[in-house]
Amino acid sequence: MRDLFRSGTFGGLSDGALLERFVDRGDESAFEALVQRHGPMVLRVCRSVLGDEHDAGDVYQATFLILAMRAGSIRRGTSA
Repeated sequence: MRDLFRSGTFGGLSDGALLERFVDRGDESAFEALVQRHGPMVLRVCRSVLGDEHDAGDVYQATFLILAMRAGSIRRGTSA
């Protein structure tokens, strides 16, 4: 999967398109691409706000767990 992401298979898809693939096709690699794309920023924010590495890791995981669980209810668009 990481090789596919790096080679551009998912790199050219918008966040909305990746989320749509995850919801409509159950494509877990599309969700993984979203995590790879946004995970570092989410973790930085968690660390900055919480200050505790363990708590930041927990909130980071919870963020993407909630996204996975509620992905079908997110309004579809073409975000970058």
